[in-house]
Amino acid sequence: MQQASYSIVVPVYNSAKTLEGLCARLVQTFISNGISFEIILVNDNSTDNSWDVIKRIKSNSSDNITAVNLSQNFGQHKA
Repeated sequence: MQQASYSIVVPVYNSAKTLEGLCARLVQTFISNGISFEIILVNDNSTDNSWDVIKRIKSNSSDNITAVNLSQNFGQHKA
């Protein structure tokens, strides 16, 4: 994979309901404009099933999505 022109880091906390839509819109926007990108989803120890959704998004994507699961809640800015 070529080096990404853009890196989008998304701190995730209890966002299971919105993650797939967000990622789909981001991917569509970058691909339709021919821009290389990477999306980094950082799960900040969510209490819902956000991590399961992140893993599903990662497994259904190409190499442009990275999943990170933090061991405890560090807060949005540190995530």
